[in-house]
Amino acid sequence: MLVLTRRDSESLVIRPAASLDPQMTVAELFADGPIVVHVIGIKGRQAKVGIEAPPALDIARSELLDRPLAEALKAALRR
Repeated sequence: MLVLTRRDSESLVIRPAASLDPQMTVAELFADGPIVVHVIGIKGRQAKVGIEAPPALDIARSELLDRPLAEALKAALRR
């Protein structure tokens, strides 16, 4: 389980790993289990979350992504 602390307006991104075969089906992607998000604690304006996800997925704090990609992902999530 990956544990991250996020503040108000911060985000995280879950996406297919770069090494993933683009022909993989959703069923194959989730064969090892679902994505599970645990709220571990809340302190003021911070939430500590734990994320369990199949190994074929990458999880990253959005501020670590390349700026153009992060903006594209945010725009896609708003739609």
